[in-house]
Amino acid sequence: GHYVALAGVSAIHLAGLWLLAGAATHSAIIAAVVVIGVGFGGYMPGYAIVVREIFPAAEAGRRIGEIYFLHSSRRAREAWWVGCCAT
Repeated sequence: GHYVALAGVSAIHLAGLWLLAGAATHSAIIAAVVVIGVGFGGYMPGYAIVVREIFPAAEAGRRIGEIYFLHSSRRAREAWWVGCCAT
């Protein structure tokens, strides 16, 4: 169940990255970014399901919040890093 779903969205995300690496036209870049977005969008509910199955219900809310915060912080740091390197 839940691990298979996370592996599936990871595969979709990876496919989008490969498409982006080989994109030569504007429309190919847009298509690759859409695929990446679909893959990334599947992570967030998948994390909640996995945390709910691993931790007791009393801890699940805090753990899910921590995971969402750390995941979003990582994405923001990556975007900042790309901006720094591009200038």
